[in-house]
Amino acid sequence: MDANESAGPELCYLSSDHLEAPMSCSQLDVCTRGDETIGALDGVIIDRATRQLRFLVVAARRQAGHPRVLVPFPQTQLDAVRPALKVDIDPQTIADCEVFDPKAFESFPSGIYAVTVPLGRRH
Repeated sequence: MDANESAGPELCYLSSDHLEAPMSCSQLDVCTRGDETIGALDGVIIDRATRQLRFLVVAARRQAGHPRVLVPFPQTQLDAVRPALKVDIDPQTIADCEVFDPKAFESFPSGIYAVTVPLGRRH
């Protein structure tokens, strides 16, 4: 899916600075289930109508210039000890993820930050 081209008004970007969670989401590590860091959480792409997460926006550390990429939001777990988000993705496939184009997404409406984040079990 080309999320940047099909974004439309239904998909919105919300910076990690505006996410409310039991811990700070700003620069939260995103890693594989094997605990290999693939980048830092920059924000999320949310379906405006359902308020469900569709993508994580990850600043990928393994790529030159650390581009922000769209990682499909699979079942994700919160590792509260590390703290980090653990996703089902191979570190080598991060290069195949679509580069995030901020111009393709509207910002999530101001003052509406109640978003359900199904993070699975905590470690």
